[in-house]
Amino acid sequence: MMERTIGKNRAWSGRKRSFLLFFTMLFVLCMSVASAYAADNLCDGVSGFAKNQVIYMGKTTKEAAYDGKTAGKPVSWIVLNRTRSNDGNKSGMYLVSRQLLGKNRAGGGLSFRNAGDNSSDWTGSNADVWCQSFYRGALTSREKKAVLNTNINDTAYTTPGWGLDYEPFSLSGAKIFFLSAREADDYFLTARLRQASYNGENAYWLLRSPGSKAYQSPDTIMALTAGAVGQYGDTLLVTVYATDEWVDHLPKEFPEQYRQEIEKAKEALREVTRGDYAARPAFNLDRNKVLFSSSAKGGKLSEKAGVTGLVKNPSYKGSERKLTLLDSRLKLKVGKAFVKRNILYVPYSGASTGKSRYVSGVIKNPKGKITYYGRLAKKASGTIAVDLSSVTIGTGDRLYLFTEECNGDCLTDYAGRLKEVTYAKQSPEEMVDSYDAESFVPLTVENRSRGTVAIKRIDSKAGTILLTGSVVSRRLKSKRTKPVSAVIKGAFSKTTAKTVSFDLTGSATMLLFEKEAFAGSRVNKVTFAGKTANVFRFRKGAFSGSGVNKIIVRGMKPYHFRKLLRKLKKAGYYGKVVYKEIKE
Repeated sequence: MMERTIGKNRAWSGRKRSFLLFFTMLFVLCMSVASAYAADNLCDGVSGFAKNQVIYMGKTTKEAAYDGKTAGKPVSWIVLNRTRSNDGNKSGMYLVSRQLLGKNRAGGGLSFRNAGDNSSDWTGSNADVWCQSFYRGALTSREKKAVLNTNINDTAYTTPGWGLDYEPFSLSGAKIFFLSAREADDYFLTARLRQASYNGENAYWLLRSPGSKAYQSPDTIMALTAGAVGQYGDTLLVTVYATDEWVDHLPKEFPEQYRQEIEKAKEALREVTRGDYAARPAFNLDRNKVLFSSSAKGGKLSEKAGVTGLVKNPSYKGSERKLTLLDSRLKLKVGKAFVKRNILYVPYSGASTGKSRYVSGVIKNPKGKITYYGRLAKKASGTIAVDLSSVTIGTGDRLYLFTEECNGDCLTDYAGRLKEVTYAKQSPEEMVDSYDAESFVPLTVENRSRGTVAIKRIDSKAGTILLTGSVVSRRLKSKRTKPVSAVIKGAFSKTTAKTVSFDLTGSATMLLFEKEAFAGSRVNKVTFAGKTANVFRFRKGAFSGSGVNKIIVRGMKPYHFRKLLRKLKKAGYYGKVVYKEIKE
């Protein structure tokens, strides 16, 4: 016996602002109502989102809980801009947390900088460190992959009304951060809209913008400030550093009572500097990583896995949604499908399995709108039977299968890439369907001649299917192909057999193995027996989507074995080949 392995060679006036504000609020209100009634439960990509809608993603940590103490609750985010990130990236979507977060202290327990730190810069501040910690602890490793790096240069800004000045600042490669003073005013056009609660009460929340250094004393630093939003929604400046050195140089005749008041003011200043503010993190979501969105509670609606059929995608009147993010590690291979008596049989293999993982399907119309969805199987491989009798399919509709991980209300789901289902375009009269009574559909062979193809099988549970040919009265002929008796395509998708044998040693039958002939099956070993290599023909990709890793060739002389080797290589087979020589 001989073995061979084939190698794989952006100044509003008060009146103008009020005028525009009225119409903006009216527009947002109308859009919110419209979107609540127009969206479906399951939407493709980010098509189900509009400005001011809510997305759930991540969980709170001990240092970032909206009730001040409980960790592990889903975090909800408001969509500020659906079509681009705050730094102009058209692949992004800008989000800010709906609720204020912080530690188990009044107001959120977060200071902008360490007491005594002579700076009002964001980089390296307590606020910056908090955001980095939140990114590491609140998001899963797969959610982190959907967060874009943010690079933005904030220009100097003066708030309308109060006329407060903020310094320019830059973010470089930031993942999680706070809004700037300009963004707080631009995205929330009124003080009421800027109000947010921490542990059920309105609180101050910090911004990333440093206050203008014009407020400093020319002799010594009196105070350094940074941006914040007050409990009533006004954009403010809060003290992040203060010095009281000037008090020690007051004249001796300065009234003592004033000295006492000043000392009290100093202590109060130190307390303010420490700060008890809340956090309101923001980030840019990579829209390309979002496969679907669905209702936050209830998620994607389906029957129990294993029921043969897809559920019609219902409309959704709510405004809170959860995500299904792309996870390339969730694999799936899909073979050629065929229809028999209104049932679509789809062979598949290589599905990633687990407690909350499924092989699911969606039907999309030509505009990408999802019309049907269903969880169809939980096994790693097999054949899915889709009942088409209750499914309305329009012109151009397409069916896709994918492996997904479903994680419950308000928690992120994950899914692999969608695999489009294709099927053979032959009529039932052109097919010879042979079903094993016990294992069901062990073999399907398309007859491309007017003759007959006899199929002889041993029970698939025994591990072997034996196919033998018969004499054909008329063979298919064309300029490009030589006479072929039968064509094999997706023949073994439902069999439990791991070994298949094609014995043509005493027959005039000639077999053609189409692309993905073994896709979706459990077959890993194939035997080809015949006097010549000519009785076996292979399309390129005949072994694509299969787990065949060993081929045994017997009944041929060395010349025909080498010829078959070349055919297998051209067909895309790169596994082991064992040659059993003829004994003279």
